[in-house]
Amino acid sequence: MVDSGAVDPRLGRVVLNFRIEQKLGEGSFGVVYRARHIDLEREVAIKILRPEHSRDQAAVQRFLREARLVCAIDHPAIVQVENSGMLDDEPFYVMELVPGRSLARRLADDGPLTAGQLAVVFREVAGALEAAHAKGVIHRDLKPHNLMVIEDGAAITEVKLCDFGIAKLLDSADSGSQTGGMMGTPHFMAPEQARDAKNVDARADVYGFGAMFFAAATGHRPFDGDSVTEVLIKVQQDSPPPLSRYFAAAPPALGAVIDRCLAKAPQDRPRSVREAADAILAQLARMPPTAVAPRIAPPRPEPGATLTAGPTGATGADPLGSTEMKGSIDHDAAPPRRRGRAVAIAGAALAAAAALAIYVARPGDARDPARHVEAIDAGALAVRDPSPDAPIALAPDAEVAPPDAEVAVAPPDAAPVALAPPDAAPVTVAPPRR
Repeated sequence: MVDSGAVDPRLGRVVLNFRIEQKLGEGSFGVVYRARHIDLEREVAIKILRPEHSRDQAAVQRFLREARLVCAIDHPAIVQVENSGMLDDEPFYVMELVPGRSLARRLADDGPLTAGQLAVVFREVAGALEAAHAKGVIHRDLKPHNLMVIEDGAAITEVKLCDFGIAKLLDSADSGSQTGGMMGTPHFMAPEQARDAKNVDARADVYGFGAMFFAAATGHRPFDGDSVTEVLIKVQQDSPPPLSRYFAAAPPALGAVIDRCLAKAPQDRPRSVREAADAILAQLARMPPTAVAPRIAPPRPEPGATLTAGPTGATGADPLGSTEMKGSIDHDAAPPRRRGRAVAIAGAALAAAAALAIYVARPGDARDPARHVEAIDAGALAVRDPSPDAPIALAPDAEVAPPDAEVAVAPPDAAPVALAPPDAAPVTVAPPRR
């Protein structure tokens, strides 16, 4: 429950025969309420666009676009949108209220999933993505925060994929954003999506599917770092750790499938989510259903790191987002020294850090650091501060270096680079000399 500190004038209002009863959460773009049908006693979630965005027709269209995409897919493992309308000139839509918690919350509370639970979850996720891809919709933001799990004791009985806010519609000029830069969540985002989110295909979701499986099976993200910049570099050039590092009971063939899903080049991945899921499920079937990775706490942040406890109130270090980073980039820490000839930046974030205006917000949101509501969760709505787990967008005129480009890297003792404030206009910087 969200403590608003003041009486919300929407509470008690009736829209489409639903009485608004409780604010579940709010972000810079919208507010989510729990509502109940006045005759049928059925509960739903209602998301209303914030007033400051309701006057922006482009923002209104982006808001309603998500509802249209979800309705077009119509799959039981996707949070369903039931209706839409206007309330005091502010658009809203009605969604099913999921009586569960996000996979991220489940992992933070109870640790990695067992082999049996993994099979249930990723069989359902694969079905949802297969249905989306059949309609030409690429999710582009697969992560544990955007998957709701419904449980009966220790058993996971149902899952719901949500948040199609930055989804891409194939064969359409509508990419969900007016920018041509980067959109997505750095820890779970395919390398090509970091370079150009508009020109990705279903294989970007294959990558996200594999990254989400890695997190669910191990309790760790495949790539991590103290800043968005560091994470993006690792996504572009580092190999993921082997699955067996955290999950020794996993067959080597299962680790090989996940490695293929996380391949840097799209053509090296499984051709579809279904192909990846079939290979994963075949290996899980060889394991005892109770097999599970040990719950190992990740290393504590180094002194001076800008990590702070997240809004969930969890204690200790949480590799999946309960411990979150304030701001999208570490302004004080110099970039790490990299070995080899090039730092393949998932933007040109090190060589042109001053040129990149990084927005920790959904495309179309105001560029403010307000907390953002992501999941529709009856019990524990996922409300979080900007972090590497939050979707980000880069300014469309920020140049992104190709994977083989060489960029200058400041030594560890270099003075911090001054970054533009969140409301500053993006700056275009000439590409580095070859």
